[in-house]
Amino acid sequence: MTGYKIPFSARSHQYTDDECKLVVDVMCNASPLTQGVYLDKFENEFGHYIGVEHAFAVTNATSALELAAQLCNFESSDEVIVPAHTFTSSAYPFAKNGANIVWADIELSSRVVGVEQIQKCTTSRTKAVVVPHLYGYLADMPEIMEFAKKN
Repeated sequence: MTGYKIPFSARSHQYTDDECKLVVDVMCNASPLTQGVYLDKFENEFGHYIGVEHAFAVTNATSALELAAQLCNFESSDEVIVPAHTFTSSAYPFAKNGANIVWADIELSSRVVGVEQIQKCTTSRTKAVVVPHLYGYLADMPEIMEFAKKN
């Protein structure tokens, strides 16, 4: 044995009492659960934040990824880079919509994909990169976006 231990992937962020109370308030004031005043407020504020006239929310990330994959209009040779350590819905919608999945490694320290791993997988057929944030760890999106714009 080498003595190497694989670190356990725990959340990096513990929820505060105020955050927990807000979630309970949202759930109690939604009719049905996925609608309500907070949804309208979120959609309006998010749309304003990203500079668009309309924004709409979906119930979960799987639904959002399915919509994104459908809008990509993949051709048979198109590739999508997906971290090897993620939930199945990070890859499935893209494979279902015709893309070839290319698995990228993750950074040991954060357990999320980084630009170095994305660079190693990028080819002329790369059409998209899926970058999930896990366990409260965020991928370095400014660095990844800069690389994506150049390629």
